[in-house]
Amino acid sequence: MVDGRIGVLNSEVQTFNIKAQPTRDGKAAAESRLKQLHIQVQSDRVLLGRAFSSVLDAELFARRDALRAEFPHWQECFNQVQERASAAEKIAVEARGERLRERRELATARNDLGQLRHPEYQHEFRAEDEDNQPWAQRLETLEKVELAKSRQLAEDRRRDWERRLEDNVLKELKQRTDEAERTIKSLDKHLGQPIGKYRYRISYRRDRSGYGAAWRLLDTGFEETDPLMDAIAEDDVTQAKAEMMKAISDSANGSEPARRLLDYRNYHHYDIEMVPANRPDAPPISLGKSGRNLSGGENQAPFFISMLAAFRRVYDKGNRQSQRSQQLGLVVMDEAFSKLSGDGIEDCLALAHSFQLQLVMAFPPERLGVMVPYAQTVVVCRKHTESNPKDGYVTRIDNIPMIMSMPEAMDALA
Repeated sequence: MVDGRIGVLNSEVQTFNIKAQPTRDGKAAAESRLKQLHIQVQSDRVLLGRAFSSVLDAELFARRDALRAEFPHWQECFNQVQERASAAEKIAVEARGERLRERRELATARNDLGQLRHPEYQHEFRAEDEDNQPWAQRLETLEKVELAKSRQLAEDRRRDWERRLEDNVLKELKQRTDEAERTIKSLDKHLGQPIGKYRYRISYRRDRSGYGAAWRLLDTGFEETDPLMDAIAEDDVTQAKAEMMKAISDSANGSEPARRLLDYRNYHHYDIEMVPANRPDAPPISLGKSGRNLSGGENQAPFFISMLAAFRRVYDKGNRQSQRSQQLGLVVMDEAFSKLSGDGIEDCLALAHSFQLQLVMAFPPERLGVMVPYAQTVVVCRKHTESNPKDGYVTRIDNIPMIMSMPEAMDALA
């Protein structure tokens, strides 16, 4: 009976082994496939590391765990991985196409003369090469070596043009603006005396609204060690440098904004102020603000007075009391004092006399009564015309000058 039972069990074991054999074969095949996949994963990881050295295993594991958490079922997770891999492959194909296009454009780019910009890419680098290593090495060389050289060269050139700008333009502008301020102070010194009913003075202020950035450059220059630079916004200084360089470049084309930026006369606002001579503490009258409300004579008097003061400053080059330092002091005016009243003319002539200026002035005969008392010599031009007796047309005009002394001119007026 025992033998019979053993025989039955053996038969069942054989039957089980026969049925289990496909499972064992499948398991063995799966283990073999798993080993192959593991080897493939390691190989792909090596290739991935070569192409993208910054990709870490921890990052890959994190992506895997995130997928497993999002898709718990293996088949669903596997399907998602395949879909994403397919989408990524599509993107990769497009990227490789774009890379090929950019490589070819780089290799065939030409300058305005038709010459290749980068001839080294014609032979040393193949656009169709799947391996990106030579291009990556070239990029590394550009970034670490050639780009550093280019940046240093650009910095040297920037400093060079800033030095040229400072030496050739800013220093000249600084000298001119300083000279303008000294000139105003000098003119004010000559205008310090009462002239008729008023005292005159010339005022100025810097134009900070239109030329604020330029004034910062004129005041501080480009020195980084200048303590004032700490109080100035770097972007304002940079913008001022760029505007100044653009003005220099555009000035050759006749650009009006460039011309104005490089003209020192635009860096100040000027004005002439009048103060009553008998009330020095009274508020000054600004011609810049009130000029339109003044009469023609009131407007013209400050003009002539400032002109005489300017001539005085030009001619004031030595000791006028010395015989060795005599000055000509010549001032020539046409239609002088045309809108001034007698009092205004006398004030201007008295000022010219106190400035020791010699006036040569052309004026109409009706002004003789006011001008002659201040004149040493008068030249009267008389016009003589001849006409054709038949048709009355003028055939000849002669201007006949007659030199007169002051008494003779006074007798002629009488």
